[in-house]
Amino acid sequence: MALADLLQTLEREATARAEARLADARAAAERLMAAYAVELAAHRHQALAAREQVLRADGERSIVAAGRDAERTRLLAHHDLLARVHDRARQNLVRHAGTRPGQAAIAVLAARALTYLGDTAVTVRATPHPTGARLAAADGSVEVDATLDGVLEHLWPELAMDIVRRAESLG
Repeated sequence: MALADLLQTLEREATARAEARLADARAAAERLMAAYAVELAAHRHQALAAREQVLRADGERSIVAAGRDAERTRLLAHHDLLARVHDRARQNLVRHAGTRPGQAAIAVLAARALTYLGDTAVTVRATPHPTGARLAAADGSVEVDATLDGVLEHLWPELAMDIVRRAESLG
């Protein structure tokens, strides 16, 4: 029986060693799986962070582009408004130049031009629209615009800013 006991002992020891190796293998597999899970989570976090960065940059570019488009639309609207107002003002000047108040205004402009030119000989040139005249020194050294159009053009930058301010205040 000693041989049978020896075989049993060897078998128990072999089984115990196999079970220990299996337990060690399972523990190593669990450690590998845990390490893989940590590595996978880190990789996933990095990928999501990179994607978020791309999406934020795209979003910022979209916001900037939308702002540019809105500003362009606003400026075009101002340009169109100012063009319409300017055209209407010129039409009104031409229409009212022949009226008594219009003629009085043209006379004041001509008198100021003559005062400015002083005692020099003066050449008077008519304008295409009957809104005044251009007066020049005979030697060509000085020319004075004595037209209602000229007054409009002189005042236009300030008028345009006022028109835009008023339009923006109306929303």
